[in-house]
Amino acid sequence: MKDKNRSAGYSVDSVAKALMCLLIPVLTIDILAGLYVVFSMRSQSIQNLQNTTSLYVSQIDTERISINKYLLRCLNHEKAFQTALQTQDTLKLIQSCNKVQDHVHTFLESFHPGYQFFLYNKKLDRLFHANDAYTYNTFTQIQQINYALRSQMQAASANSYTEAWQILSLPDGVYFYKFFYSGSHYVGCYISADNATAPIKQLDLGKDSFISLTALDGTPLMHQEPVKKGQITISGSPAMGAFIPHIVMDKYRAYEKVILFQFLIEGAMALIATALFISIFYMKRRVLIPIREFSENLSQLDDNAPFMDLKDSRLTELKQENRQF
Repeated sequence: MKDKNRSAGYSVDSVAKALMCLLIPVLTIDILAGLYVVFSMRSQSIQNLQNTTSLYVSQIDTERISINKYLLRCLNHEKAFQTALQTQDTLKLIQSCNKVQDHVHTFLESFHPGYQFFLYNKKLDRLFHANDAYTYNTFTQIQQINYALRSQMQAASANSYTEAWQILSLPDGVYFYKFFYSGSHYVGCYISADNATAPIKQLDLGKDSFISLTALDGTPLMHQEPVKKGQITISGSPAMGAFIPHIVMDKYRAYEKVILFQFLIEGAMALIATALFISIFYMKRRVLIPIREFSENLSQLDDNAPFMDLKDSRLTELKQENRQF
């Protein structure tokens, strides 16, 4: 009887100890797995932003190549452009300019907004825009742009041909432009830095995040504020042969929702583990130990044993505990 009761008493205690020992590695593994998920999601979020930046660069470079080919074709083969550049007849100039505008508008239907085409006759010093420049610029800005473009075209060298676009820094902003010429005839296109980066600005980067542009030599072009502590910079490859885009954002922004969700899970697990530890300790202290002691006392009884005092404090305590159940 003694061995049987002792075995029964200790079996529950052993299970409780085993459960406590099992909870510790389970909780540890859960915390490590949570940390792995957080950092994996962080890496994945940053990789997604890098892929988005690469896609943006690829898109805008495709547009650059298409526009370059279009400018060369218009300069050398489109009669309406040639007439608009060289005629001095007012009626023919108006007619040819209308045809040029229709031609450009049709071409730009597949491009994101912001590209502005222009024609220039160096001999006549005649410069006009082939599409509605005032949609994106004020009159003062147009005057500044026209003056800067004239200066660049008049200073152009015959050996300065390149597919890359150039940077035009003005007091009101930065522009990227390209022109081709034949003799005194010039055809070109420009776009502001704000419009050029419009597709990538559509990303939900957070209030403290921004898009920064630098020239190929590292010269800041847009958003020149320094990167603050706690921010990360995701840089793309050169775009339009003129600038490099950078995404500057809070390093926790890329995975803050994952962190919050993971912390909630870890907190719930810790709360459950704590409740189990307290329950096991309570069961052992208030139930298992009194039962085991009572069982041991019973096993020591025999026919010649003195009468046991049932008012013993331990038994009274067990009786009170039994009433609580």
